[in-house]
Amino acid sequence: MYNYFNQTKNLFLVFTLFFILTAFHFYSFESNADYPKTTVNDFTYEIKANEAVIIGYSGAETSITIPSSVNYNGTDYPVAAIGEEAFSSKSDYSNNVTQITISYPIDTIGTSAFYKNTTIESINITSSVLNLIGNGAFNGCTKLTSINLPNTITEIGSSTFNNCTSLSSITIPSSITSIGGSAFSNCTNLTSMIVPSSVTTIGGSCFYGCTSLSSITLPDTLTSLGGSSFYECYKLTSITIPKGLKTIEGSMFSYSGLTSITIPDNITSINGDAFSYCSSLTSATLPEGLVSIGANAFYDSPNLKNILIPYSVTKIGKYSIGYYKSEAGTRLVPGFIISGYYDTAAETYASNNSIVFNGTTKIGIVKTVGSYVYTTTSETEASVTGVSKTTLTTIDIPKTIAIGSKQYKVTSIGDEAFKDCKNLTTITIGANITKIGKKAFFKLKKLKSVTIKSKKLKSIGDKAFTKINKNAVIQVPKAKIKKYTKKLKKAGMPKKVTVTKI
Repeated sequence: MYNYFNQTKNLFLVFTLFFILTAFHFYSFESNADYPKTTVNDFTYEIKANEAVIIGYSGAETSITIPSSVNYNGTDYPVAAIGEEAFSSKSDYSNNVTQITISYPIDTIGTSAFYKNTTIESINITSSVLNLIGNGAFNGCTKLTSINLPNTITEIGSSTFNNCTSLSSITIPSSITSIGGSAFSNCTNLTSMIVPSSVTTIGGSCFYGCTSLSSITLPDTLTSLGGSSFYECYKLTSITIPKGLKTIEGSMFSYSGLTSITIPDNITSINGDAFSYCSSLTSATLPEGLVSIGANAFYDSPNLKNILIPYSVTKIGKYSIGYYKSEAGTRLVPGFIISGYYDTAAETYASNNSIVFNGTTKIGIVKTVGSYVYTTTSETEASVTGVSKTTLTTIDIPKTIAIGSKQYKVTSIGDEAFKDCKNLTTITIGANITKIGKKAFFKLKKLKSVTIKSKKLKSIGDKAFTKINKNAVIQVPKAKIKKYTKKLKKAGMPKKVTVTKI
């Protein structure tokens, strides 16, 4: 009985092993049959899904054209793509190709297809259906001098032409909408570039290390331009910032050759290191509307001796302006001057960093002080132009006000300044008022008491006192009764209103 069961067990194991080996052989055969590879005229292809993908070339020819089809076992298959790393330094197929024509029906050039191919010099793309060039497709093609991009592709992927050190020029077709990060980085022989208006996005470090780039045109349609895009572009001395951008990203122009820069008014922030280490930069114009300047934004740009910081800037980062790097560490640029407006981030930054500040007062500043709204009309004067709440019953316009650390004489009352104060009964007009605007107190029917302290009042606007309370009393300086009465009547003062001395 024991021998019977033992023999049965062994027989079962043999059949099981036979079944596993047969199944594995069948699976392997079927798998290989599904993905055959064939070499025809030195091109090696993968045949799958009724099409062929080139995975390598091992011929001796230096100038080749990608075939349009390949015959395998009596069937013609269209050559639809160039596989990943097919002509790269990592390929199992070695060749010395210097020129290649990529023809119909190729629709894809795979990722890193020509990665670090150091023999290829010219690529002619004639395929009318090419729609995808993979990331890093030509990365490290150090001898590539010529390539045409068809208008059937919509993007240039990341690192596509990175380290193509012999590429001096390239035309970007109008079909392109985005250019990936590092797409042209370290193209040290690239001298110029025109980016078409179809492009809206350019990734970070796109032209990083393009040391010969001296001219580039960016479209106003561009809404995103990544950081470090022009890092170490030593020969780039000028550039026009597109109107579609809101931010200049970090290290955008670090170590570039810029000699001057004008930031357009669409830019609201300049991020850290944006113009750092620009040794040739002597002039930077910043727009009103700019809000923030990041840390080190202009660090170690020692030939920039002065800058005007707009009133709108509220944040300035550490070492942003006026500092350079020396063998003794970070130091202030000798004689550096910041021009700007009092009571702003510019004055604070200058004060905190012991930088000379050439200050001025912003005209047109609108500030609420107490219950009243003022607008500065000169460096020393302001006008009361409204109220912070319309429920006031009493108003007392002062001789002077303080906005920040600055004192202003209150010299005028703006047009319609108090027309919505329907509960106003009493108003005192300060001693420095020279002008009362049109309809300043128009239809304030509860206004019964007006005191004008000013002896300098020169004009009262049309309808300024029209339809105030008909029994109101207006007090004025004794010496001005006759003169002011005449002006008040012209300004619509009701007939029954009494004008008397203070």
